[in-house]
Amino acid sequence: MAKLICWQCQRDLSDEPRPISRQAVCQGCFEPIRCCYMCRAFDISHRSKCQEDRADPPLEKTNANFCDFFRPGQPAQREPQGVGQSDASVALAALFEDELTVSAVDEDEGKAEGLTEANQKLKALFGDD
Repeated sequence: MAKLICWQCQRDLSDEPRPISRQAVCQGCFEPIRCCYMCRAFDISHRSKCQEDRADPPLEKTNANFCDFFRPGQPAQREPQGVGQSDASVALAALFEDELTVSAVDEDEGKAEGLTEANQKLKALFGDD
């Protein structure tokens, strides 16, 4: 029997009785265990996210489901939560053709300085209305 870990809190689920029921939840975070994220057929890089052709995958991959093709496996790897913010900051900097100049030492000053620079560029772009 393969070792199972929760897709949300990474808790060991080896004590969970098999077969896994639709009502089964992790005792650490109370998220459903029988969901797409916990299935071997779930592929985060695949367009439909399910490698099983005959499956009709639900829209919410974290909800418990009645999929007949569910096979418990290792949870899908998700992106760390801070990744999206840094990508947005880089995209914003590229929009104004600047580099990020905020340093960790003077972060508060950098935020104020970056704000005034952005305001100046907006005023130059749209005027002082």
